[in-house]
Amino acid sequence: MLNKIIPYSFLVALLFTACAADPKTNEDSSESDPLNGYNFLWDFNGNKEFRYDYDMTSVTTESRAKEEEPYTIKEQTVGDFLVKSKGNREASVSIQNVLKTMFSQTEEGDWSPAKPRSSNAMDIGVLKQYSKFENERLDAVWDAFLPLPMEEIKEGETYSLKMKIPVTMENRKYVRGTNQLTFDGYETILGKKCIKLQGTIDVSELDPIEFSGIYEHSLMGTGVYYFSPEDHCFVQADVELKLRLFVDSSEESDPMGQFYVNAEYTDVFKIRMK
Repeated sequence: MLNKIIPYSFLVALLFTACAADPKTNEDSSESDPLNGYNFLWDFNGNKEFRYDYDMTSVTTESRAKEEEPYTIKEQTVGDFLVKSKGNREASVSIQNVLKTMFSQTEEGDWSPAKPRSSNAMDIGVLKQYSKFENERLDAVWDAFLPLPMEEIKEGETYSLKMKIPVTMENRKYVRGTNQLTFDGYETILGKKCIKLQGTIDVSELDPIEFSGIYEHSLMGTGVYYFSPEDHCFVQADVELKLRLFVDSSEESDPMGQFYVNAEYTDVFKIRMK
């Protein structure tokens, strides 16, 4: 989904926001070392650069008319995911050396790839050290794929990261839920001792709405995130998400013409530190 920030895509349907706040610590941090006492902060001091292999596979199944058979498409995007410190506890985020492959489905149900094509590098935005862009649209993606607890938690504890998806039919109405981040021990990856965060995403509680048709909207998924508390960076992440959107208005509720969407979007996201 990060590769789809500008065009209309799953991200537009996803477009949820997370409640951001300054992270809390169980200890006082020293002025000389702003990371002292914190596990869950990026280290954006100096000129640090974090480079990852990026892999996003997306499958979209969608129809926009009742009489229409749903179509299914698949796309894989690979590239270099770069987080480059700007100092002052900020970093620029971009995807470089982008290669995209589209797949069509055969009658037997197998995927047939087209020739991979290169794409322009994408500048995502400026990231804060507590893993927020302070931009609702960007933070929506980031809280699904590379979230950090907004306060310090110990091994075995869980932090509930609040999330909400805007309702497409009405302003200021949401489908609400959380990414439950559990500190699930430590693992060593690339010689780095990493905190393993298990994420369970469930966004399915719909605000009361006036829309008289059928409206179903949910985001479900899981994530496994590996974060180095010593180097203050992500080392690896594996995320699977499924967003379901079903909207069926009646002619009574939509006098200008019936509105219908029946869609399911599945994304599998992976990063690996180089």
